[in-house]
Amino acid sequence: MFFLIVLLSLSLCIIWRYLKSKDKTEPPALSGWLPLIGHGKRFFINGFEFYRSFEKISEECLRKGGVVTLYLGFNKVYCVSDPDDCLTVMNMCLEKSMMIKFAKQFLGNGLFTADVHRWQTSRKLLNPAFNQKILDSFIDIFNNKARELANIFATEIGKPFDHQISLRTKNLETICATSFDVHDSESRNILNQYLPLLATLVIKLSQRLQCFWLHNDFIYSLSSLKRETDEIVKKTKVLCSTMIKKNRIMRLNRASENDATGKPKKFIDLILDLSEETDCFTDEQIREESDTVVVGGHDTSASTLTFAFTLLGSHPHAQQKLYQEIIRVCGTSDKDVEKQDLSKLVYTEAVLKETLRLYPIALLLPRYIDRDVKLKNYTLKANSDCFVMANGLHRHAIWGEDAEQFRPERWLDKDTLPDAKYYAAFGLGRRSCIGRAYALMSMKIVVVHVLRRFSISSDVSKMEVSLSIVSRPERGHSILLKRR
Repeated sequence: MFFLIVLLSLSLCIIWRYLKSKDKTEPPALSGWLPLIGHGKRFFINGFEFYRSFEKISEECLRKGGVVTLYLGFNKVYCVSDPDDCLTVMNMCLEKSMMIKFAKQFLGNGLFTADVHRWQTSRKLLNPAFNQKILDSFIDIFNNKARELANIFATEIGKPFDHQISLRTKNLETICATSFDVHDSESRNILNQYLPLLATLVIKLSQRLQCFWLHNDFIYSLSSLKRETDEIVKKTKVLCSTMIKKNRIMRLNRASENDATGKPKKFIDLILDLSEETDCFTDEQIREESDTVVVGGHDTSASTLTFAFTLLGSHPHAQQKLYQEIIRVCGTSDKDVEKQDLSKLVYTEAVLKETLRLYPIALLLPRYIDRDVKLKNYTLKANSDCFVMANGLHRHAIWGEDAEQFRPERWLDKDTLPDAKYYAAFGLGRRSCIGRAYALMSMKIVVVHVLRRFSISSDVSKMEVSLSIVSRPERGHSILLKRR
């Protein structure tokens, strides 16, 4: 009896809040609202349906003028896909929403999850780690790892295979090789343990996101999911801390040997320097930023390249045009892609940008609305969460009547291309991704090494995408390679 009274009371409270919020300044509610759970049924589903659910939310959001309201139990979440309204939210509200902060359990106050004050300080200090001089010093690593990937692909010629597996492994090796000194068997063993733990963590965080009742910290603290996640986080912290400790020792050895090679510093060297010269980074914060760089770098690029190769295999004209550019700029031999080549790979970059327009890895860009935000037609109320819908924004009418189609050429026509500020593949506004140039540079080099050696066949119509924190191909994305 007591349980029924509590349930009824909660239902009445939610209905009252729902009705109270329905004024003319508030965005319209998403269809399918239910008492007590709101739109929670859209979340408590598997990864494939989760992705499709947000596609439907984006479609409805576009039909209703670019802004709708989503209810998850007691929590109200605004969904925005109108281009100008998206920019307004992202520039006015820099604080990440509670759902991004679920990742604090693992990433702490790293750049991705940090509060605004910490983010501003860390971003300014870490920017030098991603300047062009540093990135140029990584070209040899990018080429070597891309060539190793192509050699793995060569063993799969003549049979359909899941290329995402090798891409994830090689991208993790690449990000670690450019962030840490990784050259011995012990370091490689650490990486081999780290990768599956990261994959499991993403699944665990996604499970919390989908179970709206676990958004409450107290309820989550009682769940088996938290205990399981804590155990995995503990293991990843040990592995990352071990890698950082190894790099500290190597730095001391180099210093004692008066190493003056003049080689640009890797991420770990720069952040360790900062920790010694300032009070900005404790050992725990070094680990948090290191984990953030690794998590943010390897899986996103791997998924993007998986999408890109599947799309190219389904669009022979685009693939041929890309191949011709590669041969013209880089030649037919297996030589390295050089610094001066990268700016000439215009169509290659267009393919990657178009891939991310259709399949943004960060499907949702969550923000906390810390003040009333006036949009074109509505007002978002303070103390609410907001999802800027990257997939809805990227399929808005500003992209033309063919917004649903894969057409890299759109990036070559400046007269019809929307303003770059409306492109959300690497975030929007002031808190965009620090690793944008790194990602494009490394992915271009992978594309060159693969397309120069192989032609690709696939069928993107069979591809199914899942959403577990980030979007990624899950089924039907296999490719068939033929040697050129």
